[in-house]
Amino acid sequence: MTETCFIVDDEPIEVLALEKILHERFPDLKIYTATGGSQLFKLLDQYKPDIMLIDIRMPGINGLDLVKEVKEMYPKVQVTIISAHEYFEYAQKAIELGVKKYLVKPASRSEVIDSVNEMIKEVQKQKNLRNEKIHNKERVGLTDYYLKRDLVLGVARRSLDQNDFDILIQLFKVDQDEAIIVLLKYEDRMVEKRLNELRDLWDLTFSLVLDEVYQNYHVFLLFHKQSNSQREELKDYLNENLMLFKEKYNEEIAWVISAPARNREQFYYAFEKAHSEIEGSHTLQEKVVNYIHSNYHRDLKLDEVADIANFSSYYFSKWFKKNFHKNFSEYIQELRVNRAQKLLKQTDLSVKEVSYRTGFNDPNYFSRIFKKITGRNPTDRSL
Repeated sequence: MTETCFIVDDEPIEVLALEKILHERFPDLKIYTATGGSQLFKLLDQYKPDIMLIDIRMPGINGLDLVKEVKEMYPKVQVTIISAHEYFEYAQKAIELGVKKYLVKPASRSEVIDSVNEMIKEVQKQKNLRNEKIHNKERVGLTDYYLKRDLVLGVARRSLDQNDFDILIQLFKVDQDEAIIVLLKYEDRMVEKRLNELRDLWDLTFSLVLDEVYQNYHVFLLFHKQSNSQREELKDYLNENLMLFKEKYNEEIAWVISAPARNREQFYYAFEKAHSEIEGSHTLQEKVVNYIHSNYHRDLKLDEVADIANFSSYYFSKWFKKNFHKNFSEYIQELRVNRAQKLLKQTDLSVKEVSYRTGFNDPNYFSRIFKKITGRNPTDRSL
């Protein structure tokens, strides 16, 4: 497997020099560069580093702090620090963080090559150990499916150590991809027999009943490498398939589609968030209604509620009209006017105060909408 290397240094000349050395000596190495923390974290959103060369001091950020954050995301990453400063306390802290080597600028070509070669050997050693662990488990009777099953259940339970998580990623052969987790809850166990339709339709990497962790839950894992626009398209596609499935069989199901997950903590968070969202509201309609009724009194936008439903704004608008038989703005206006009617009848609040309390920022606009919906003026207190 080809290793991935990050070079992080605020000096472009240093970056180019290191990149040239590595390309010449390690032609198969995938190299990505960053000149600071923000660029580094953009890279981390897309790629998983095996090795990293990083400057210890850059404007506005400490290289050691970056190393610590990267190590928390990817504990197995091999790191060499290249710095113009030969400070004992920095070197000591680097050792505590598990840094492989500490080179002082200007590092020679041979020093850089030796350090990278050493890091690559360590990465390959770890991968060989993971392969051996997989083969050992298979030899004692665990098939590929059951091994994946145990690992996915470990993620759902938050009981997977980093070594086992690395095995999971290797088993699915998705080292540089991201996972989309679809968590689905059903009321009728017969639904399980029909889920093959979705498995076939989505060309799933893996799916699993989660009864050992969550009763009446099923998880689907899809692995892709996508841009932001492609993620939105995929999310809309999955939501549409699930709604059609629900309508076809008239099944009571609820689901959540996670944000992309690439490392262990993101997987843990995706499972927990999806489960808590479903348990908090057994149906998507109920979840949306509860949110709107709790927030109608302020400037509530369609985009905000679409985010809560985990839909794009475009798809949410279509979904809302289909399920509530009116568009989002009509629903909000009617809800606000109904609340306003109660306040006008049950309190001594002025029309202006009622308009503000029910989400209308302009009393004149409130009066027009009120009359449009009720056929009467809000100044008529005998409503």
